[in-house]
Amino acid sequence: MVLALVLMVTPGIYSQTQTSGQEEIHSHFQRADVALKSGNAPLAEQEFRAILALDPNNSEARTKLGFVLFMRGDWADAAGNFQ
Repeated sequence: MVLALVLMVTPGIYSQTQTSGQEEIHSHFQRADVALKSGNAPLAEQEFRAILALDPNNSEARTKLGFVLFMRGDWADAAGNFQ
């Protein structure tokens, strides 16, 4: 009976956690875009790294981080993000 209750509650908790994580990622993307538009590459880099800490396989954040690193002249790290 306890297992059945846990199984019934777990999907809701997982769904809330997943939604919360996606909202946090979205917020980081918004801040990164504003930072890029205002020329604040270090802040954009920080935001993209925060996204990758939450979702290491986020290809958009990895590509944009690679772009920021490339523009900074950090070609080795940029290439690693583009791969």
